[in-house]
Amino acid sequence: MKNGKLTGGFFWATTDEFDERREGYTCGYFVLPMTEIIHEDDSITFKLRLLKTKDGDILNNFVKAPVDYHIRSWQEALTYYQIWTYFNSSLKEEIHFVI
Repeated sequence: MKNGKLTGGFFWATTDEFDERREGYTCGYFVLPMTEIIHEDDSITFKLRLLKTKDGDILNNFVKAPVDYHIRSWQEALTYYQIWTYFNSSLKEEIHFVI
C-alpha cells in the first residue's frame, strides 16, 4: 500500500484460475505477483500471467500443495513443495481480476 492505494502484491490460488474447466485431474497451486494494478475508489483490478522463458515456453511454476502465505515467489515455492507435473496446454496465459 502506498498513500492508501494498492501498488503491489502477490496472489495465491490454484490452476483452476487459468483453466476453463478441470476434467478429473488434481489442480496445481501457485503464488504469482499481481501486475498492472489499478486501485480505484470502489475496485481493484490486476492481472496474473504465466511466466515464460526467453524462447516463449511457459515455465511450470505450479506445485502440488497449497503455498503458505509467507512464500512470495514461485521459485521459493519450488524449494518447499513438489512440482505439479500435470500441465494442460489449454491453460490461459493471462487472467484479469476485478475486485
